[in-house]
Amino acid sequence: MPEMRKEGAAAMINVALDNIAVNVAPVTAGVQKQFRGDRNGSLTLPAGAYSVYLRHADPTGGQITVNGEAIAYGGSFAKEAQTDRVNLKQDFVPEVIINNPDGKTFWLDVAYPSSSTFNPNTI
Repeated sequence: MPEMRKEGAAAMINVALDNIAVNVAPVTAGVQKQFRGDRNGSLTLPAGAYSVYLRHADPTGGQITVNGEAIAYGGSFAKEAQTDRVNLKQDFVPEVIINNPDGKTFWLDVAYPSSSTFNPNTI
């Protein structure tokens, strides 16, 4: 029969190596935040540790450009932060500039870490 265990907060760990003591704090976790919605203006997302997906959703056509790349109706743009496995550092998504002078509707999905200063209320 499988053993049942109740989850709880991790305890502080103290490791003593002769005269050296290393205190290790337990790992903490956060909940990823997400913004999803339709937009119809131009906006700029700052560089950061997030993922972004944009889909041109206006059936009347027109073009939206994202970082200079034209996106036609039904087309999409996607980027996400990745870990550089060579140096074990995170490579952020560069600044994303959405130019939409004709006010065409696009669907936007931005997921970002709980520690991020990204504010979806400003977009």
